[in-house]
Amino acid sequence: MARLFLAIDLPSHLKNFIEQEQARWKQVKSGVKWVKPNLLHLTLKFLGEVPEEQLPAISESLKTICNKHPSFSLSLNGTGVFPTPARPKVFWIGLSGEINKLRALHSDIETGLAQLGFPAEKKKFSPHITLARAKTNKKLNELITELAKTKFPAEPFKVDNVVLYKSILSPQGPKYIPITKKRLLSS
Repeated sequence: MARLFLAIDLPSHLKNFIEQEQARWKQVKSGVKWVKPNLLHLTLKFLGEVPEEQLPAISESLKTICNKHPSFSLSLNGTGVFPTPARPKVFWIGLSGEINKLRALHSDIETGLAQLGFPAEKKKFSPHITLARAKTNKKLNELITELAKTKFPAEPFKVDNVVLYKSILSPQGPKYIPITKKRLLSS
């Protein structure tokens, strides 16, 4: 069995930018566990524990889907929390740009993988990059305020592939191993 998810990677310059900003955000000394910058990504679909023998079918389905979608551009845009500012559990960075193309890709992934037995997500797709998860209620409102001050780079980044990752959980934190990467059409 392998714990799998599909994601879009962030370019290294944006991971570096977020890592630099984390130094400032961490000064709040809030009760959150930060996502390590090298693990930052945009999750398209969490598959959960999957038998290894399903990997070829998932890979083939992903290839078929990616061959229908052109590459597109996104930008980091603002911060927020789930579920609400009154009860923050997840702190995230939002996205802007060609969101309709992202939503179309996500929709086809949901449809294609439903045909392989992976249930479609019931919640509406809310594209974001998870920054941190609340562990205690300590200074969470201060952190929300500090995150809101962040000025993200204006230039967009190109999304030209989707990665199937294996996630290995450990007491030291998760480790993500790329299983396959499928290219979107050149635009």
